[in-house]
Amino acid sequence: MRQKILGLSLFFLVVAILSGAFFYGYYYGKPGNVQDQTVGSATDPLNVIKNLEKQAQGNPNNLSITETLGDDYFDLASSLRNNGDTQQSQLYFAKAAATYSKVMASEPTRVDVQTDMATALYYSNQPDQAEAAYKKAIQINPNYLNARLNYGIFLLYVRGDTTGARKELFKAMSLQPSSDTLTKIRSILAQTDATTVSPSTSGTPDWSKDIEPVIFQACAAQCHGPGGTMAQAPLQDYNAVMKFVTPGDINSPLLQRIKDGHGVKLDAATIELIQRWVAGGAPGPKSGS
Repeated sequence: MRQKILGLSLFFLVVAILSGAFFYGYYYGKPGNVQDQTVGSATDPLNVIKNLEKQAQGNPNNLSITETLGDDYFDLASSLRNNGDTQQSQLYFAKAAATYSKVMASEPTRVDVQTDMATALYYSNQPDQAEAAYKKAIQINPNYLNARLNYGIFLLYVRGDTTGARKELFKAMSLQPSSDTLTKIRSILAQTDATTVSPSTSGTPDWSKDIEPVIFQACAAQCHGPGGTMAQAPLQDYNAVMKFVTPGDINSPLLQRIKDGHGVKLDAATIELIQRWVAGGAPGPKSGS
């Protein structure tokens, strides 16, 4: 199975253009683009696919052939997409998803196939089905890195769910990714504050809208998260933060460290925001958020 990871290789391009589809395939062991192949030769991807389709039809119980066909559909679709042929690419991504589903029907615990099926569903413009498939992959194996990583990217750029995205991406960070992948996950996480709303200017600041993005950027994404130098003192969610905050006490350890400039130095207005939150009782996420 050739693994597909969403959004890593061209992540910064995606952030820069901020247009419709936020994902580009990053996958290992892929052949060259369609135009790199010799048309009509034995290595032409269309000829290879046609041969595999015949083999799959003649050997419907041979899951190895079926899985390879799904991978080749995905490869061709990715090449078409990278060459700007969105309509044709969606056709082959849909074929890849349908082919992977046949494998899953016989091998329902294949989390790698389930994850790649979810990715193919997304690229074929079926986001709701893709999300359901990602959730199913995580249900099959909660510790499968690609499922957590891809779903986190999906939540961030398709659903705009920064809280859910952080949860999945932090989980991915804890699953011992390569150093290169870990660095890129951190780069993605660093963008999650871009979708938050402006801080409250009066009353007690809201945890999810005002405080979590700041604590995340200043602390969790830097040192106090999986793989960080202060991972033993995590600050990636409300319960973790509250180990260092006493509601109503503006001299709480976390606030003091922030005032002292530990980690990312915050401006006076942001520090005042956190201080108002602590003084107001440090309320947590609201029900349903």
